[in-house]
Amino acid sequence: MKENIAAVSRWVIVLVGIPAAMYLGKTFLVTFFVAIVLAMVFSPVKDWLINKGLSRGWAVAACTVLLLLFFAGMGGLLYYQVSLLAQDLPQMEQKASEIFNSAQQYVDRRFGIAPDEQTEKASQVVSNMGTYAAVFFGSFTSTLANFLLMFAYFVLLLSHRREIEIFILRCVEPGRKELAHDLIYEARDTASQYVWGMLKDIAALAVIYCIGFLIGGIKYPILLAVIAALFSFLPYIGNIIGGGLAAVLAALSGDPSAFLIVVGVMTIAQLIENYALSPLLVGNAVGLNPMFSIVSIIVLGGIWGIGGAIVALPLTGILRVIFKFSPHTLPVVELMGDDAS
Repeated sequence: MKENIAAVSRWVIVLVGIPAAMYLGKTFLVTFFVAIVLAMVFSPVKDWLINKGLSRGWAVAACTVLLLLFFAGMGGLLYYQVSLLAQDLPQMEQKASEIFNSAQQYVDRRFGIAPDEQTEKASQVVSNMGTYAAVFFGSFTSTLANFLLMFAYFVLLLSHRREIEIFILRCVEPGRKELAHDLIYEARDTASQYVWGMLKDIAALAVIYCIGFLIGGIKYPILLAVIAALFSFLPYIGNIIGGGLAAVLAALSGDPSAFLIVVGVMTIAQLIENYALSPLLVGNAVGLNPMFSIVSIIVLGGIWGIGGAIVALPLTGILRVIFKFSPHTLPVVELMGDDAS
């Protein structure tokens, strides 16, 4: 009887307690786990710099500067491109108004809903969006603080990586220390290979998008290519969101046919990415089958929002590596993995 109660209690903790703790602590946990993934990504870079003669402190500082330069470069590129787009903002607003009026007339003819009634319903939606925008703005104002905290965690994790590794090994039985050591580096390589592979994949996608948009005569090809490619970091649904946003911006800043051109370019690019770029640059770095990949994105995205969806695959891949340590969880490793892993 006691054993049954203990088993039920464990399942309650796993299925209810852990998700509840993740949700309640998401403000801290999202930032912290992003820092963990980034520290794993830059850990090989740190080792390479130390092998080249730098001290540990200077190697950590160099990795931090590289990460800062990456974010600054992406932010500067987007800011410059958006500043160019702002010059056409009045024309885009006028065109959006024309499209909205045409849509109102179509709905009136097709469904018999008068434009005044449509406007009233649209006003209700806008009012709700204003509430969401206020919430978003409140979150946005804390983004800088979270960003700085992420860098603090990143520096601390990278600086004390060796101490953390020693602590983990000391908690392991003597006969399993070698396995634990190998799994630590396998987890690091899982996160590192996935993130670096995704960055190369996104860069290649951005180049393909930009070339296609230039050939198609789309305005602001660099901005739209970067926007569409960056959303690819959000697995599965990112291409739809980024592509839709790029297509709408292209239609508003140019001819209506630009929408179809962008969709056509992205469709061709996605075929190239799915069958050539992704297998070559990313492969299956996390070792997850499609079912667990999708489930991890949905679950972590639901608990932690966009940040959770972005780090879902590397974190779940790391969790799969951790499960290899215990014989009791090896069946779960096989369940989570694909046929090739």
